[in-house]
Amino acid sequence: MSCVTTAQVHHEGGYALDTRYILLVGKGNSFKLLKGDNALSISILLHYKIIQHPTVAGTYKIKTSAYYYTINDANGKELLAYHWHPTETPDIPYPHLHIGDPKLKKFHLPTGRVSLEQVLRLLIRDFKVKPKKANWEAILNETQDLFETYRSWH
Repeated sequence: MSCVTTAQVHHEGGYALDTRYILLVGKGNSFKLLKGDNALSISILLHYKIIQHPTVAGTYKIKTSAYYYTINDANGKELLAYHWHPTETPDIPYPHLHIGDPKLKKFHLPTGRVSLEQVLRLLIRDFKVKPKKANWEAILNETQDLFETYRSWH
């Protein structure tokens, strides 16, 4: 997150295993991103659990159980929203994209699992958000590699 904002990361709860916790950036509100002519904002909400690592005895890992990444225009209008919330909407258990266009907004367009790093990279490269760090690409590559190494769907 430090590649695009100084907003604080907040989490609820402690460290009990297999308990669902919430991580918010900017206290759950959308926060502005630096951009050329048009400001954008994003809201980030993750649900996670701390679990015992499934293959490495005596170690733990964070398991994402839902995510909500929403990109808004300068007026707060939703442009894109990447969601995955399998337990909250059992009939839509797959990761999906919402497009802010009123004709498409209700659609749940299937995607693969989307990492926060992918969304941040999209903002910087395609939406021209000004990064706060010169080495943003190296940071996102490193954390994306870690995500891909340790991700699981269970």
